[in-house]
Amino acid sequence: MDNGECLDLIEKKLGLLALVNEESHFPKATDGTLLEKLHTQHSKNPFYVKPRVAVHYFGVRHYAGEVVYDVRGILEKNRDTFRDDILNMLR
Repeated sequence: MDNGECLDLIEKKLGLLALVNEESHFPKATDGTLLEKLHTQHSKNPFYVKPRVAVHYFGVRHYAGEVVYDVRGILEKNRDTFRDDILNMLR
């Protein structure tokens, strides 16, 4: 199995990570709007899994099998920022 297409699904310009980051910039975005965008953008990708009944989930077919992810709280976590004192310490 070629993992290149799976990595593209995750990392490319309109991949999963890019859509999470993009949606994080919109104050009114919700986990539901993110999931809708993921489904719309990737539902035809053979490595993307859209569960039939799960409202908060999407999946990725990795080399080792199908992995299901829960989007609840993902935007909130992605919006988290470091405090200025921590950033200064890391510099």
